Amino acid sequence: SIPNEQFVLVTSGKEVENQASDGLLGLGRARENPLIDTPSPEDEVNFLSSLHDAKVIEKPVFTLSLSHSLSDNEESWITFGVVDTTNTIEEYEWSPLEGFPYSFWYVVNSTIQFGDTIIETLPVALDTGTSLLLLPKEYVDKVYAKLPSRACDRATGACTCDVDDFPDVEITIGSRVYLLKPDDYVLYLPSANVCLLGINEMPSSKIPMGILGDVFLRGVNI
Repeated sequence: SIPNEQFVLVTSGKEVENQASDGLLGLGRARENPLIDTPSPEDEVNFLSSLHDAKVIEKPVFTLSLSHSLSDNEESWITFGVVDTTNTIEEYEWSPLEGFPYSFWYVVNSTIQFGDTIIETLPVALDTGTSLLLLPKEYVDKVYAKLPSRACDRATGACTCDVDDFPDVEITIGSRVYLLKPDDYVLYLPSANVCLLGINEMPSSKIPMGILGDVFLRGVNI
C-alpha cells in the first residue's frame, strides 16, 4: 500500500460519461509545478515515485504494452518495478529523457519519415493519453502531400480504407527505427464504418514538439 496517496473523485463530466474504464491513472513524470513559485514536495511526486518511495517496487520503472488493435483478442498489460522482457523480440532501446515544462516522457532528436520524405527532426513525447500521432501543422501538411490524391479529407481526417498505396512511416528515436505500416496509422472505426487518418495537428502551435500517442505505442513496448 501507499500511505497518504491522493486521488480525485469525479462524479460527473463529459470526459467520464459512457467510458468503459473505472478511472484514470496518470503516469506523467514527476516535475515541479510551474504555476507556483515555491513548490512543495507533493508537487514533485507522481504515482511511480510514490510506489518507489513506499518501497512497493525496487526500481522506479514500468513497462507497458498496448494491444495492437481494438478488435483483436490481444491484451494490454503494464508492470511496475521491473523491465519486462518476456514478450519482446528485440532488446529495449534506452533513450535519455529531457526536461520540459510539462509532465511528458520527452525525448529529443526524433526523425519522422513519411515514405521517401523526411518530414523533420523534432522533439517528441510518448503519451498513452493521446490516441493519435500529433505533429505541428506544417509537418501534417507534408504528410497529406504524400498521400494518394483524394485519399483523405484534410478537414475531417476521413480516409479511404483501401491503404495499399499509402506510404510507410519510419520514426527514429536514438539508434532504433520504428516502422508504422498504413494499417497502423489509418484507423478503422467499426461503429461508424469509416476510416480516419491517425496523424493530426498539435492542439497548439505554441508547443514546439510532437506527441507519439497510441497510434505509435500499439506497435512497440515501452
